[in-house]
Amino acid sequence: MAIAVLNWNQKTVPERIIRVKFIVKKMTENAAVFVAPNPPLSEVDEDIETLAEATVNALAGGYELTYAKNTANEVLHGKMVQLQSYVQNISGGDEGIILQGGFEVKKSATPSQTPGQVENLSAVPSLAEGEILLNWDPLKYAKVYQVEMWVEGDDGEGFWNPIATTTKSKFTQTGLVTGTVYRFRVAGIGSSDAFGPYSQEASSVAP
Repeated sequence: MAIAVLNWNQKTVPERIIRVKFIVKKMTENAAVFVAPNPPLSEVDEDIETLAEATVNALAGGYELTYAKNTANEVLHGKMVQLQSYVQNISGGDEGIILQGGFEVKKSATPSQTPGQVENLSAVPSLAEGEILLNWDPLKYAKVYQVEMWVEGDDGEGFWNPIATTTKSKFTQTGLVTGTVYRFRVAGIGSSDAFGPYSQEASSVAP
C-alpha cells in the first residue's frame, strides 16, 4: 500500500511553501477526485500567504517576528497533516491517486518509521458537559497521533473528520451536543509523517 507523506522536517520553509502550493494546484486540477478537501483548500491558501509574509518579515530579526513565523509554520503544518489524512483516506493506498493530490509517496516504510495500529482506544463521558475523554495505549514509533471523529452529512453520508493531532495518548473533545453519540478513531504518525493503521472505533454519549 502506498502512503502519502509530507517529509515536512526535511524541507526548508521556502520548500514547504512551494510544495504546499503544488498540492493545492494538483488537488484543484483533480477536483473530481478530491471533492471535499478537509481542510478546505481556500484555508490552506490563506495559511500559505501568512507563512510567506511572516517569513519575509522575520528577516528583519527580533523575537516577535520570528515567533510569528514559527507560529504560521505550525499552523500550516497542522492543516497539511489533516489534508494528508484526507488524501490517504480517499486514495485507499492507491499511488496514482496520492500523486494526483500532489503528495509524495512512500511505498513502504521500515518498522522503525511506521507505527503499528493504535490499540485499546476508549471513549468515556467527562464530568464536564459536552466533553468526551479519549485514551489509548502509547504506541512505539508514533511521533504524534491523529484523532478523527465521524461526521454525518445531511444527505445521510458521512466521513471521518480529522479533529486534532496530539503527542499524548489521550485527548479531550469539547463542544459536543449533550445526549448525542459520537464515534472516534486514532492513528499513529511516525517519522516522515507515515501513518500507521487506524484503531478500532470507540463511541460514547456526550454528557
